[in-house]
Amino acid sequence: GDGRHWQTTTLASYGGSKSAQMPTFLSLAGGTDILQSTPMMMDQTASATLSFRYAWGKRDNSNQDRLTVTVSTDCGATWSVARIFSSFSLNTIGSGVATSNFVPNSSQWAEGTVNLNNFIGADPIMIRFNYISDGGNNLYLDEIRTAVTVGVEENENGILRVYPNPANDLVTVDMTSANEADWTLINMNGQTVKVGKLENGTGTIDITELPSGMYMLHLVSNGKTTTERVVVE
Repeated sequence: GDGRHWQTTTLASYGGSKSAQMPTFLSLAGGTDILQSTPMMMDQTASATLSFRYAWGKRDNSNQDRLTVTVSTDCGATWSVARIFSSFSLNTIGSGVATSNFVPNSSQWAEGTVNLNNFIGADPIMIRFNYISDGGNNLYLDEIRTAVTVGVEENENGILRVYPNPANDLVTVDMTSANEADWTLINMNGQTVKVGKLENGTGTIDITELPSGMYMLHLVSNGKTTTERVVVE
């Protein structure tokens, strides 16, 4: 191949200062380049949606590049197509072409969404962005997120409320029962990142230093365990 690969760039971003870039401006057509996520648990989710921002332009009107989003529920052994973005839907620069090294401005971004409901289950999922080049210009991805159904949940310890969710500083945990509860916050790699205790069934969790992503909050009270998802922005 021509040595191209996904990379982090500061040339453009939809939000923040960086994005993921597939630098194809000087590349030949052909080949598939993959950007892959780490495993994510979806076992207690009612619904899930993948969203992301993207920017891309043609170098020539004949370019038929495409971006295919695939999902695996067996640790990458097999992959299922969740959605295909053709060159028509992938194009964010309008009817023209980008004949120079493409760097999008603030108006040259679009949002892509992918329904993940068919992949919810006991096994963790992995997501791939498969870019198939046909001679087009650079592709940029930013703000890749999964949104799941979280919030109020009926459980054996009463009604559990976790809010705000998503959050970026403090999360309040409130149980209708007056029980004390031990809690553990676990990231999607299965690592414990925080532990604590609820007094009288309520308390707050400081998440300001945690990386953005999805976490599992496990609460144990009276020998019973309750699990809720927490999304850190």
